[in-house]
Amino acid sequence: MDPLSISAALVAFLGASGSCAKILRSVIHNANHAPDEILALSNEISDINILLSDIEATARFIDQAGEPEEQSTLSASLQLHMTKAKSILLLLETLASDLYTVLPDGRFKFQKLKWMQKKSAVLALKQDLVDIKRSLNLILSSTAAYGP
Repeated sequence: MDPLSISAALVAFLGASGSCAKILRSVIHNANHAPDEILALSNEISDINILLSDIEATARFIDQAGEPEEQSTLSASLQLHMTKAKSILLLLETLASDLYTVLPDGRFKFQKLKWMQKKSAVLALKQDLVDIKRSLNLILSSTAAYGP
């Protein structure tokens, strides 16, 4: 995966991330006392987005430095984690969209019973995102010697 492919993959990931984050913000904004777990999940998504921006900058620097072996290693690692993270975000988006209904007057109503039913699944997916964030941190750390 060359730097342009990394950038394209990041743009696709950020699209999925943005869509999921938008639904979570709706839940947070419209629920009276949104569960802390949803707030933490939203923070994890933001953290991953920041890390990916740093990794993209490092990938561009590695490419400019002419380090094809490092670029190849970074690309393979990044592709694996981004694919997994994107699938998690799609699942979270589906789960989160079930947590509220739109009332006839256009307001949102948080579904506490559905939250209780889906909470364990959401928490497991959040832990998966935490693991991906750790892996991305390791990728960034391992390539930091080449970064700007």
